[in-house]
Amino acid sequence: MDSRMIFTGLLLGVVACTVGGSASEGSVTPGVDSQADAGSGGETTASTLSCVDILTCASECPDADLDACADDCLERGSRPAQDAVLTLVSCLQSEACEDEACIREKCGTELGACLEQATSTVDSGESPPTTAEPSELPGALLGIWDKSTIRYEFEANGATTLIAIFSNSYSGCQSRTEVYSTGVTTVTGDQLVYHRLEGTVTSVLCGGSPKVSPLTAADFTYTYELGTNENGTATLTLTSPETGSNTYVKY
Repeated sequence: MDSRMIFTGLLLGVVACTVGGSASEGSVTPGVDSQADAGSGGETTASTLSCVDILTCASECPDADLDACADDCLERGSRPAQDAVLTLVSCLQSEACEDEACIREKCGTELGACLEQATSTVDSGESPPTTAEPSELPGALLGIWDKSTIRYEFEANGATTLIAIFSNSYSGCQSRTEVYSTGVTTVTGDQLVYHRLEGTVTSVLCGGSPKVSPLTAADFTYTYELGTNENGTATLTLTSPETGSNTYVKY
């Protein structure tokens, strides 16, 4: 894969939006329930980044190490994500898009496919839903937890809300993806399972009409650990084979 191709696409700024978790722009502390924060210039710890994660990661790569860094970002992506990146950037190059009109007219389908993968962070580790009755959660787990663009909120009876908002702007092209889901969380030992019951993904590309898609019921299983960070703030770390370890802070 030619990493210069990826970077060319990044410079066009046509990447926006991802998801599955919870956080809102402005009023919500940034947090991602994604595989990991992608804007770290190749230092992302995840091994299954989405299309948007790959491009965001590569956009932070230093010029001195651009090729190796961008290739590393690509390597950390899932196979569908890698294919989506290559398809999108190939379109941008072949159409020589440098403005919103070209992006929307010539590569809208490819960009939309990339943005659709924003929901991959919601569905990573998904398994068929099981019947879960509300049950009391440990007191230390209750409340709101943020990481990048995602927020979890756990109530005493296990009721859970997950919100994620991903947005970007380039040359007047405003793109945004919002993920909202509700369900029940159960805890057994150090295992936490979020039983998603229902939800929606709302995507807006370049100021166009919102596209709303439903999320089906599914279970997401993690090993969880409570702790504190260097500032003394309570932390919640969720770990799974699909997403790796992601640490949230108490809001």
